[in-house]
Amino acid sequence: MTTAEHPPLHHLTPNHRPAVKKPKVPPRRAINPIMPPKPGSFAKSSAPGTHGKWLQSQVYEKALAKGKQLYAMMLANDSNAGQMFLPPLASATSPFHDLNDIAKWGYDLFKNEVPTEHTIDYKTHHLNPVVVNGKTYPATRAMFSNDINLGTGILTAHVNITPAQAAISNKLPATIPLPDLAHWSDVAFLQWKDATAGLNPMPCLRAVVRDQIINRTTALVIDYILSSQLSWIEKDKRYPSFTFMADSDEGLALLGTPNGAGVAYLLIQHKQLDGLGHRVVEEVELRRALFDEVFNRHTRIVFHVGDAGG
Repeated sequence: MTTAEHPPLHHLTPNHRPAVKKPKVPPRRAINPIMPPKPGSFAKSSAPGTHGKWLQSQVYEKALAKGKQLYAMMLANDSNAGQMFLPPLASATSPFHDLNDIAKWGYDLFKNEVPTEHTIDYKTHHLNPVVVNGKTYPATRAMFSNDINLGTGILTAHVNITPAQAAISNKLPATIPLPDLAHWSDVAFLQWKDATAGLNPMPCLRAVVRDQIINRTTALVIDYILSSQLSWIEKDKRYPSFTFMADSDEGLALLGTPNGAGVAYLLIQHKQLDGLGHRVVEEVELRRALFDEVFNRHTRIVFHVGDAGG
């Protein structure tokens, strides 16, 4: 599932310094009026004509523009990336880099280790009301569920429900304050830091998998991209994986989706911190989920990650 979107990005300036408005308290995610196509309706949603043009201008192009800005921020060093925020910051580094931040903001960290597979299953739940700087933050029942395979360096995002989403689904009062630790990118980094603590050599993050894609905006972008592969897909309903370079239009558009932006912010805001370093998305891959026997909505996006220095 998706996470709450980070602050909206503005257009690139002539010197390629995009700006990001970053509020102190994460805003609640507005309900997107764009409805997703029904499962198995890639052909219908991406067919040539009026709807295809509308899709390109309203969804795909918006994701592409955002992806370009996020990609520039990934490539930049920490101080230059900080200058791309609005107002400019001395550093792009997230304030959440201490494992104590998890409990501080009302979360419980559960993990199940599978030593034979080098995998740790993390579930971080927002279950505890807390007081921070004299302000009470109620529990929202948010949850971040991710797997980390230290052998392969793969982080897989499964079911992720942000405090903003949980507050809405649990019908909590709209006036309740939400915890500052609210984005998937920050929680995922803390889970990675916990998993790699004390290890020598330090494992490298090599890929981030966004599993069970159901976000409506991401689904529409996938529809649009796969429309160019429609003749092949119709011959094989179990369509194979498609891989795009990160700086291609398709790769950038996927990076600019709600699911891709979380991965970008994970790399943008934690490049100076122990356990991650300056990493960038190099390739973006679309895969059919393993449990799908027919052509449907459940698709994985794999963001292949490499060192910024090549």
